[in-house]
Amino acid sequence: MKCDDALQRFLEMDNRESFPISLRFHMLHCAKCRTEIETFRHACDLLLDDSPFEMRRDLSGLILDKVTGDYPSYRREMSYARWFLAGFIIIASRLAVSYSDTMVSLQGHYGGRLEIPLNIVLGLVVSIYAVLFIGTHVEELKRIARLYFKWL
Repeated sequence: MKCDDALQRFLEMDNRESFPISLRFHMLHCAKCRTEIETFRHACDLLLDDSPFEMRRDLSGLILDKVTGDYPSYRREMSYARWFLAGFIIIASRLAVSYSDTMVSLQGHYGGRLEIPLNIVLGLVVSIYAVLFIGTHVEELKRIARLYFKWL
């Protein structure tokens, strides 16, 4: 390994990361690189240990509260009426498909074997709908559950 490669490899490493074997071997045989790397590590350690000023109290919590409180919420809220309307449309579409001309034609061609796959697909759609509804309303559902089970 050349000296330039060894120094470049050292500079690409994290400060507290251990040296790779090839870099250790090069430092063992090259006094110039060994001195330069040790000097650089010593300077980094001094910078980490010394602070230019002393804090009288810990402000990290206050700063974190300010930072997290300033971000706008990008979450879109959808009313319960729209959720129930979407559920109604899912169920109504299943009933409408059962009595459509296309379904009658398909049942004439395939027989009664079409009902099972159609109901499986409906079950998957309703399950995905329920998971999305519950996932987006977890906090409200927890609050309702606490109120309900409190009175039992």
